[in-house]
Amino acid sequence: MTEELDVQKECQKELVALVNRLRQVVTDQANDIKNREPNVTERSLILSSSVSKLNELARVILQIRSLDAIDEMQVLLRSMLELVVNACYLQQASDDEVWKYLHFDPINNHTAMTDLERASGGRLRIPKELAERTTKFATDASAASNLPLGSRDWSKKNLFKRAVSVDKAVGGDDLAMLMANIYVTGSGYVHTTYKTLHRHANWLLHGKKEHPLRMLFGTNNAIHGVALVLINLGRYFNRKYDTARQPFNEAAVIAEHLANVANEDHSNHRKKHKAKVSHSDGCGE
Repeated sequence: MTEELDVQKECQKELVALVNRLRQVVTDQANDIKNREPNVTERSLILSSSVSKLNELARVILQIRSLDAIDEMQVLLRSMLELVVNACYLQQASDDEVWKYLHFDPINNHTAMTDLERASGGRLRIPKELAERTTKFATDASAASNLPLGSRDWSKKNLFKRAVSVDKAVGGDDLAMLMANIYVTGSGYVHTTYKTLHRHANWLLHGKKEHPLRMLFGTNNAIHGVALVLINLGRYFNRKYDTARQPFNEAAVIAEHLANVANEDHSNHRKKHKAKVSHSDGCGE
């Protein structure tokens, strides 16, 4: 097992270096796009702030990798992907939809306040001044954006359809594939499906801790997911704005190579483990 662990640890070092490199290149690309415009626009502000937030999420994921916090990494990774999908979608959405996005938060806060009062059956009352301010902000936002009070989203398209829309605009299917993989996996942890409790249930029922190789492999998979999200944002920049392509072409090749090495090694370990278990069962007969 020592050999397999060493391979995964070496793979993680390379993945971390790749992610840090991608963070810098994505930032440079976003700055390049921003500098092409003489004035700050809503779209450029959304793009720049999204890249800044994206870098922060990636940094946190790398920070907690030593804690074996696979579930938490997947939750943050899901947030990264949602951030990328919305940031890209809003670059090509209509002015009306961008405007609705900018005004959605006050409306959403008002909806939450109304839901809270209704759910409490009158037991919980929002302070009058706070309720009035929340209602005023929401009413003003609704008038400015034509989003009705009580709206649950700023777009008629759900997140997956937004991803597909971005893919169509740049002639690919990258974001849709990530949605079907990374987002769905992360959603399991966000909504705490029983599958995501499996590791903890095993520990409670049998006192079994997760195999160290599997934990390391899971951590590396999450970091690899971060690299994929950043790579696909870079590809979007390349296709939409003609930014520097070479760093991302190289990064994509490196990421694919690391994934193959890690998966092949993990697969070989599982085969060895199954063979060992099968042999043990045979000896006991």
